[in-house]
Amino acid sequence: MTDPVYREGMGNPLDMLAEEASEIIKERCKFARFGRGTEAWLASGGKPPLELMLREVGDLLAVLEVALTEKVFAGVEDPLAVIVKAQREKHAKLLREFGYVRPKEHVALNFWPL
Repeated sequence: MTDPVYREGMGNPLDMLAEEASEIIKERCKFARFGRGTEAWLASGGKPPLELMLREVGDLLAVLEVALTEKVFAGVEDPLAVIVKAQREKHAKLLREFGYVRPKEHVALNFWPL
């Protein structure tokens, strides 16, 4: 399969997704190692590691939107439906294995039709 043409400098959105996923992992490891940041770190203007991790989650969602818009998943009939199905299955697994019940007032990402 030949890669579609991407805007100059952007590169392959699938590579970008992998990179952003690794950035989430990196920030999570920093959070586990350093906690919410030392007083000295925060006093110097550093952001708390958990906030940095959440920013990386936002970056990943932005790149996912690019990948969906650029039709990177062209071989999949309905990529968004696959994502939503996996999300629903994960919620069911969390309920089944851990008793997690998704509250009626939950955080919903504006482009996921839950």
